[in-house]
Amino acid sequence: MECEKASALMMQYMDKTLSEADAAKLNSHIKGCPVCKEEFMVYDKILREFETMEVISAPDDFCDTVMEKIRALDFKRPASTVKDSMLCVIWGVFSVLLGLGLLASMYKDTVIEYLASTGRFDLFLKTLAPVTEYVNLFTEGLTNTFTSLSSGLSALVSPVRLTLLVIFAVLAGIQYVIYKKNKAEI
Repeated sequence: MECEKASALMMQYMDKTLSEADAAKLNSHIKGCPVCKEEFMVYDKILREFETMEVISAPDDFCDTVMEKIRALDFKRPASTVKDSMLCVIWGVFSVLLGLGLLASMYKDTVIEYLASTGRFDLFLKTLAPVTEYVNLFTEGLTNTFTSLSSGLSALVSPVRLTLLVIFAVLAGIQYVIYKKNKAEI
């Protein structure tokens, strides 16, 4: 028998739910394992100590007294838990949409090529073509604007690092809101 199994049987012995067959197995293991024997002796001593202890009953008004003391405590309740919860949900949705938007913008050509190769989405792609062209022009305009704004930073930070920095800033903002909410509850 393994020591782990013997330990489980010792707990059953303490609860007085151990069968005679399992008691024999446990006794056999304890005779051959000094570690389990010592553990059993400690448990047995604790059990004997509990049996000799005097049982003290609580006063009749104990529950009422405790409940009065609990009611007398001044609990600090957060003022706007619904507002904080909604703010966290909004930040979470924003983060997910931002992440999906970044992934969609990075892999849009691959997705469009895959959809075109199946032939099932021809009508959808024809409808999507003007939207895609507009998004490309808009993205190009944004890229040009950001390029002109970050020309000084481009020497210091690569585009990948800049994307990671934006994602990190958003996640840091979410973490700050969660921290602020938890701090308000304390």
